[in-house]
Amino acid sequence: MATIMFQAPNGIGLGHISRLSAIALAVRDKAPSVKLPFVLEGSVNLLLKAASLPCIQLPNIKEMHRDKGWEAWSEVEQRMIVLELAGSIISQIQPDVILFDSLPCDAVITAAIRRRTPLALCLRKIKDADSPDFFAWLERVQEYFNLIIIPHDAKEMKVPDHWLPKTHFVGQIVRPIEKTQLIKDSTSGRKTVVICGGGGGYPNTVDFYNSALSAFSRIHSQNPDLTGILVAGPLFRDWLKLKMVDGVRMIPFATDLTSMFASSDLVICQAGYNTVAEVSVLGVPTICVPAERYFDDQFERAERIAASAPNFYVCRASEIDKIANLINSCIQLPARVASNEVTESNGAKLAADLLLDLVHKSRPISDGQRSRYD
Repeated sequence: MATIMFQAPNGIGLGHISRLSAIALAVRDKAPSVKLPFVLEGSVNLLLKAASLPCIQLPNIKEMHRDKGWEAWSEVEQRMIVLELAGSIISQIQPDVILFDSLPCDAVITAAIRRRTPLALCLRKIKDADSPDFFAWLERVQEYFNLIIIPHDAKEMKVPDHWLPKTHFVGQIVRPIEKTQLIKDSTSGRKTVVICGGGGGYPNTVDFYNSALSAFSRIHSQNPDLTGILVAGPLFRDWLKLKMVDGVRMIPFATDLTSMFASSDLVICQAGYNTVAEVSVLGVPTICVPAERYFDDQFERAERIAASAPNFYVCRASEIDKIANLINSCIQLPARVASNEVTESNGAKLAADLLLDLVHKSRPISDGQRSRYD
């Protein structure tokens, strides 16, 4: 039975894990017998639990350095512990392929290279991606990658020429959307606004939430039937700084956030890759409040989408009056039937095909086997 292992950063955002889980679910749909374990540094992720994807925890080396409980071990010893654990996990799982997202864990990639495990990388565009420096940190290991998946169109991101033979541009990668579950109930007359900040772990996310809540409150005072849902994110910690308002239900996590977006009348979000990709595919009216990120240009992404999507609006967190006016305008729009407005995105399916093909090439099958993945 074939095994594809997935490894992604697990820190203050959910984008890496969301993208890999979308690919994993597409693999499951095409080849149900394939094992799909995730290996994450730090805590097990709720998104993976909701998707019934198995997850193994690996100690986060940065957290170990900061944890006084590990002071008795030198940094070299700590690194060796994580490296040996990573090697043991790979030895036990025996993956046919390991897929990393953007920033491979040093311990996992080192252990995988030692065991000559075929490697793949999903690499999305980040700030200054057209600069040669963007790829410099990957050059030391790029020769070990058999496959590079780019979740963009070819015109959106340039890669070094010597990467091209193993590079595939698949377009947007989003989690699967069950159209039959997205039909919105337009008979109640109630309008719903969903506020979301991705994983919720970035500094100052609470400021975005409070701006959105303040703008919502102004419209709710005039329209008490308006309801709101704030999905704070499983990594959000600033609950005591949130300014509660009437009409909004606050939850840390939604098991099917995509369907929640699709069945809403308006989404207020930041401009992370996955969130913007999902609301763009769904066509739901969206107020986007981009934020500063070290590796990411959310403002460029938001403005680019707004230029082509008529119901996608860009505001700054300080523009509470503008956000409130846009909320009021959007909820006046006719009720949407989400299932008729979803545009299919094949990025995850194309990535799944590429991974399964790599598995097939890495493990020849006998003539009598029932499935090439069994």
